[in-house]
Amino acid sequence: MRQLFLVTIPDFPGTHTHGHTRAEAAEMGEEVIALLLDGLANPPAPRFTAMPYPVRPEAEVRELADAAQRG
Repeated sequence: MRQLFLVTIPDFPGTHTHGHTRAEAAEMGEEVIALLLDGLANPPAPRFTAMPYPVRPEAEVRELADAAQRG
């Protein structure tokens, strides 16, 4: 059985997407948001606060690598 990660976008009720990995689902969510905002002169103000952990696991790894390079 294949795993599926579902994405909802609270600032756009009824908007959903998915991905087969957590990173793919996050990427699909970003794409949907970009498509929804494309051409909007006055996008809605965000109502959702950030999650306490990175949505994309590779973002945390990248941050750690950057911190290590800085010393």
